[in-house]
Amino acid sequence: MINNGLGLYKHQKISRVTPSGYYIDVAEGTAFLPSKNLEQTYQENEEIEVFIYHDKDGHLTATIVQPIIQLLQCDLVKIKSALDSGAFADIGIERDLFIPHAEQYENVLHDEILPVVMYYDDKSGRIAGSTKVDNYLNETMEPDSIKVGEGKELLIIKKTELGFKAVFDKTNIGMLYHSDLKLPVDIGMKVVGYVRNHRDDGKVDLTLRKPGFNEILDAKEQILQKLGEENGFLPYHDKSDPDEIRAKFGMSKRTFKAAVGNMLKEGSISLDDTGIKVL
Repeated sequence: MINNGLGLYKHQKISRVTPSGYYIDVAEGTAFLPSKNLEQTYQENEEIEVFIYHDKDGHLTATIVQPIIQLLQCDLVKIKSALDSGAFADIGIERDLFIPHAEQYENVLHDEILPVVMYYDDKSGRIAGSTKVDNYLNETMEPDSIKVGEGKELLIIKKTELGFKAVFDKTNIGMLYHSDLKLPVDIGMKVVGYVRNHRDDGKVDLTLRKPGFNEILDAKEQILQKLGEENGFLPYHDKSDPDEIRAKFGMSKRTFKAAVGNMLKEGSISLDDTGIKVL
């Protein structure tokens, strides 16, 4: 079903005005916006920004309140209640979002705050929520829709063998590899990250390391931290194996060599065939 109103916060035209509220025609039917608690009045044919959903009785309803998430968006939400049939999450409007039990990776708990995506349920004809975020959001993007090096707020949603999947812009998923992590992350964390690579298959690689020279500064901090942990000496140098460097420092050999070269110029370390040493 093509959805033109349900689950979206967008401009809609008022089709009829009554003493108790306003009627708005959308593809799914006619939604009612109660005038109660509204701070202003509207006119017929006026366009206003509203969110369309079903109330507890199944009637299409509108609200001027923008929810935390919309259709095919993901963000952190709080679980209001957890039942055998499913859970209800607070999305910032009067009606809580239902998360069916089958749409939960693990049983969610009361008061838990976790990543949830809103989707359209074909069977019920209503919006619903899911913690299985990667089943619904985009993992591929067009080349002109994203820029390498661009900063993003990342929401960690799933752990894999390669690293962690993370949502950015609420609608897209990228991959954070273990080798590009400079700090421990876990599901539900929000961190600042960057677009590392836009692959030929359309998928996006992410990193927590700053691009350009800032990446070198970040690498220097990592190396100095490791030197401090190991009495000022590390057995790594220009001829070290790239995989060993990545495993130890979480960076490429190219970045390692650039950072070490910069530190040598500063005179903060010495380098020989045995490794690097703090001066």
